[in-house]
Amino acid sequence: MATKPKKKIAVICPTHRDIRELAILQALRDFAVIWYGDDVSERLEGFSVFDFLSVARSRLSHEDLSGIISTDDYPGSILGSVLAREFNVSAPRPEVLIACQHKLECRHLGRRLVPEAIPAFSLVDPISGDFVAGEAALSFPFFVKPVKSFFSIFASVVSNHDDMVRIAKHAGPTLKEFAAPLNQLAERYAPFAMHAEYLLAEELMRGVQVTVEGYVWNGKATIMGVVDSVMFPGTISFRQFVYPSGLPGCVQAKMSDIAARFMEGIGFDNGLFNIEMMYDERDGSIRIIEVNPRMSSQFADLFEKVDGVNSYEVLLNIALGQEPMYARGKGKHTVAVSHVLRTFSDKKILRVPDKEHEDALLKRFPDMRIELFGKPGETLSALLQDGNSFRYGIINLGGESLEDVAWRIQECEKHLAFEFGPL
Repeated sequence: MATKPKKKIAVICPTHRDIRELAILQALRDFAVIWYGDDVSERLEGFSVFDFLSVARSRLSHEDLSGIISTDDYPGSILGSVLAREFNVSAPRPEVLIACQHKLECRHLGRRLVPEAIPAFSLVDPISGDFVAGEAALSFPFFVKPVKSFFSIFASVVSNHDDMVRIAKHAGPTLKEFAAPLNQLAERYAPFAMHAEYLLAEELMRGVQVTVEGYVWNGKATIMGVVDSVMFPGTISFRQFVYPSGLPGCVQAKMSDIAARFMEGIGFDNGLFNIEMMYDERDGSIRIIEVNPRMSSQFADLFEKVDGVNSYEVLLNIALGQEPMYARGKGKHTVAVSHVLRTFSDKKILRVPDKEHEDALLKRFPDMRIELFGKPGETLSALLQDGNSFRYGIINLGGESLEDVAWRIQECEKHLAFEFGPL
């Protein structure tokens, strides 16, 4: 009897998490992975989206693909959707992903679909630091970020015009290069022509920050859960992400409704998404911070720990044209945390825990995830950072309570024992 061929999934611009999580899923499900490209987001100079698509189109045409996915924020997720459309497999439409990644266009869509959740915003010239002609001028202080960026780079509160000019001077030279792939893709696939090498100014938002994660299948949005974002006090640098959220159920329900209305309203379909939001308990307002038309790979195993289903499994089902089945509270743990190892001063890395240290921890906590960044001799500033702090690792753990997880994290930090020295 002939063996049934495995279904093939192409992963565009694969990340280290794709490789780790899909390997685990492959042990449970019968499918093959075709890796194509790599993460180019940190080296976009000279990158041609159309050359990439042309070569990918040629090479992947020799594979009998059942699905195409990409969890890469930029530009992989858009490139993956373009290829998926051309190969006629399940994925969101490119123009919808482009609109979400273009923060100004996304704000305009939000103002139309969920106006109660959109802060006041305006557009800033990246050369002069002044508001673009015809755009409303916001009163200081306000928050500013590039129309296209990632990892909170160049995102900051500005208190006066001098601050704005300083940020524009710092960010301006890199914005054009970073936004180039989005501009090229928008010109070909999107119905708007506004280039992305600008800065977006927004009224300040205060309160509890969360991420609402979900998916859309055949036009219907399903919310998987709400994850709390815990900052280091007085900063915009993340300390932990906690699932499930501690916000009241009624607040989470409102957030879920806003997310579903927005994603369904823009025509996002057959894909995962995550939306960062802010809840201000003083007046009960909920505001959208940012829309990401892809799954949050950092949270994938948090959902598995608490609900029993990894986000990658949902992604795989959708890519194969199969309806995802998601139910809450079916996991091994009551709570799960993604804890960020971070410092606020640049240092030289002297020692990084080796595989032996990691393996010892995995024996104690089998379903944990560890990501360690940097090598001995490097400086923390040489790694990809948010511009406000210096990240050097991530630990994901589950437990019976926040106190239980805090103890586990403490044990891991003691065992890992990085060594740093002065510059």
